[in-house]
Amino acid sequence: MKSISKSLIGMGLAALVLFHGVPALAQDDALKEILGDISTYQEIVEGIRGEKFKKDVPAASQSTEDFAKFVRKSMDEDLPPERLEGWSKALKLLGVLERDYDLREGLMEFVVTQAGAYYDPDSKAFYVVMGGLPKAMLRTIVVHELHHALQDQLFDLEGMLDRAQKGVNGDAESALSFLVEGEATFVMMLDQFKQMGMDLGQGGPMMEMSLRSLRKVNPTDMPDMGSLLGQVADGDDVDALKKAMQAAREMPNFLLRSFSDPYMWGAYAIAKVYGEKGWDGISELFRSPPASTEVLMHPGKLLRGDDPPVEIQNPDISSALGSGWSRTFGDTMGEHGILIILDEFLSPKKAAKDPKEKKGDGLEGMMQALLETSETPGETAAAGWGGDRYDVYESDRGRTALAWVTHWDRSKDAAEFFEAYRKAVKARFSSTELSSTAYRFRHVIGSDADTQNVFGALQDKDVIILIAPTSVPGEKTVDRLLGARRESN
Repeated sequence: MKSISKSLIGMGLAALVLFHGVPALAQDDALKEILGDISTYQEIVEGIRGEKFKKDVPAASQSTEDFAKFVRKSMDEDLPPERLEGWSKALKLLGVLERDYDLREGLMEFVVTQAGAYYDPDSKAFYVVMGGLPKAMLRTIVVHELHHALQDQLFDLEGMLDRAQKGVNGDAESALSFLVEGEATFVMMLDQFKQMGMDLGQGGPMMEMSLRSLRKVNPTDMPDMGSLLGQVADGDDVDALKKAMQAAREMPNFLLRSFSDPYMWGAYAIAKVYGEKGWDGISELFRSPPASTEVLMHPGKLLRGDDPPVEIQNPDISSALGSGWSRTFGDTMGEHGILIILDEFLSPKKAAKDPKEKKGDGLEGMMQALLETSETPGETAAAGWGGDRYDVYESDRGRTALAWVTHWDRSKDAAEFFEAYRKAVKARFSSTELSSTAYRFRHVIGSDADTQNVFGALQDKDVIILIAPTSVPGEKTVDRLLGARRESN
């Protein structure tokens, strides 16, 4: 899933800020004081990163209403309707969005409720949206956003994002989000530890341990902090934070993790690179950005600079699907996207429609996640990803289909994903398995009015997934995709 807009760099997610506790009571003029002394906070960022700002960063507060207008305008400019529609149809076919979910409005609601602050590379300024937060919490957000401004001045973030968006590769765009948000979160946490009297010398084992644990925590695991926040923040912002937490709980899990994972997973990768290569190594990542989320989720690969993704070009199977079909959208899911999909359906704690139904919700869930050391089913099965490409097809009768080709580093990795996805389909759709071998499966899902087949095929290091109406000659279509892979290999 791509970042929704280049104009929303470093959106200070309210739910993520709460990871780090509730600080002391703010003075009434805390925001005014901070905005009037930005140079001091620029010096804090400079001291951690070891780089100087080329010029001062304009800063201002912004109302939620004005921010909402900005978000809508940014989405219209950066997310053409056809791209948003393509993602929506793909994610609904894969079962991670409900059929009636309005992706555009859902993203709007989430972004507007979650943003504590954001940096805008177009205007080269940052804006605080939740201005009544405690001063220490505001400091956390300001350090994060100012670091994005420093990134922009050093590496031209807008140019990086423009280049990433030229190709339709959601995984590459997500990788850039991991890099940008991960470094800003790393710097922010170094400052937080220092404020607690723990100067970690720009990293160290404690930082790595903290990030290794925090990357396992989903924002929906956060306890209800409304009553505590009421003691330290202004009334309007308490309501805003409560709304942010509720929006996070109601957000489809795939979208929530697409937004939140780059912060902590990215920071963990940055910490590993810093430990080996220092800030020079991190700067080099900005000059030559990672091509996939895979290397950011496995920092050893990032450090070695190996394992580039395999580029996959799928044939147009419109004619194989039948008369009236055409290919309308294509994208790359990547290891991170595959991990979320599999965890959505295979993890013991699945996302529930009613937040109250979630096992281990609140403080208990957060502590369980922090203490968790084992890999999730998604992490295990998504490891070894080598490349993928999915295409959405539409018929002149309004039906949709998805053809997804994945390539893996080893035959063993492909077999693990094949089996995991077979189980995920069964768990998600309560499907009927019509046929199954070690190399093929076919499930039927849906109601009588809209029945679909899900086909899976394993061939050496490739796995083919086809989701299509039962009227489509699925087996022959899968054979065509397998044949194209044999020719390309």
